[in-house]
Amino acid sequence: MKGNWGKAVMFAAIVALLGVGGIIAGQVIYREVAGDGSTVPIGGDFTLVNQNGETVRDGDYRGKNMLVFFGYTHCPDFCPFSLDTIGGALDKMAPEKVNDLEVLFITVDPERDTVDVMKDYVGFFHPKIQGLTGSTEQVKAAARAYRIYYQKVEREEGPYLMDHSTYIYLMDENGHYVTHVTEDMGAEAIAERLSKNI
Repeated sequence: MKGNWGKAVMFAAIVALLGVGGIIAGQVIYREVAGDGSTVPIGGDFTLVNQNGETVRDGDYRGKNMLVFFGYTHCPDFCPFSLDTIGGALDKMAPEKVNDLEVLFITVDPERDTVDVMKDYVGFFHPKIQGLTGSTEQVKAAARAYRIYYQKVEREEGPYLMDHSTYIYLMDENGHYVTHVTEDMGAEAIAERLSKNI
């Protein structure tokens, strides 16, 4: 985990000072839609672009576990803290477990989160974290597959925010939902849960 992740927080904090939109609507949706992962399938096909400008598809990650998190680079608090916590969890896990894990941070704000923006942003955190973006339709399709809610929140002053679900999904080698973690669990608890399920 890189110590300069705080730059990302500071960047987002400027947005936060102008007013913060809600990012909690998804928690109720998770209980209703996701359940234990078996009632409604979570995950599926997507076509996106990684931070190196390469087109990637869901099937490209077969054979490895995936940790999938949706957010955006202008997020004032939750996203940078979550990514930093994920990085801390990865640092606490056995190297062979980390090697078998693809960590995907998928934007819900493709309008601002270009390839270059995503590359700079994920660089604040952990080298295992990949930033994925794409067209508006590609992002919608990915969010739909993972049952992710997101919506633009316009404000009278300052840039818009994105209200979005906050699930961090662990998917198995075949792209099937295994479990989920949350930022407030802390790095050690996340590392333990992931390690047990990889």
